[in-house]
Amino acid sequence: MGNTLRSELLSAFYGKQQVLHRVTLSAPEHQVTTIIGPTGSGKTTFVRCLNRLHETTPGARLEGDVWLGDVNLYALDPIIVRRKVGMVFQTPNPFPTLSIFENVASGVRLNGIRNKTVISEQVEKSLRLCSLWEEVKTILHQSVSPLTRGQQQRLCVARALAIEPVVLIFDEPTLTLDPLSALRIEELIEDLKRRYTIILVTNNLQQAARVADLTALLLNGELVEQGPPAELFTRPSDKRTEDYLTGRFG
Repeated sequence: MGNTLRSELLSAFYGKQQVLHRVTLSAPEHQVTTIIGPTGSGKTTFVRCLNRLHETTPGARLEGDVWLGDVNLYALDPIIVRRKVGMVFQTPNPFPTLSIFENVASGVRLNGIRNKTVISEQVEKSLRLCSLWEEVKTILHQSVSPLTRGQQQRLCVARALAIEPVVLIFDEPTLTLDPLSALRIEELIEDLKRRYTIILVTNNLQQAARVADLTALLLNGELVEQGPPAELFTRPSDKRTEDYLTGRFG
């Protein structure tokens, strides 16, 4: 199974409210798995369960399991899980008081690395993986504020990569970006899947069709259908999927 990430009968709750219902889904390594569905369908809650963020919300709880290969992530320390399963959020969130360099170096130091040469090498490697090195190499020790929103989002990806995860989750990473910056993120995701297991939450069906190897539809906290996008988008097996894709709801 390698670095395939999968949930088994995953249910999530906020207090008495159940928001996920026994979701079983596999995200294969070196592929992009997209999660689609209308607002409020449980997409963000689902991915927050995958890297143990859900439990940080007061009153939140979970039933079921999440496996990375043959390792149950709920048998590990949550901090270890969040290093293995990195996450990039909707809105770029670089650390505003840190320089570009230190934003990425902070991730390297989380792995216990203190050697300045090694840190510098890891920072450059992460920035190059995000096609950002050439754009920032002369301003590494300056504030992140001059960066465009698209550059800031790629910087957040570089920070996530610096922790050396094996899975990367993108929760609507292009929602606040202009079309050109969004395209850069899509190209980056396509490139990164050669190294990582990728999960992408998106409300953009065209984006899902462009970048996905596998697409899953969540509706009211239930997994309705999953499969290759060429099949799911053109020959859905569930009428609810067809209704969603044709705009009858959501």
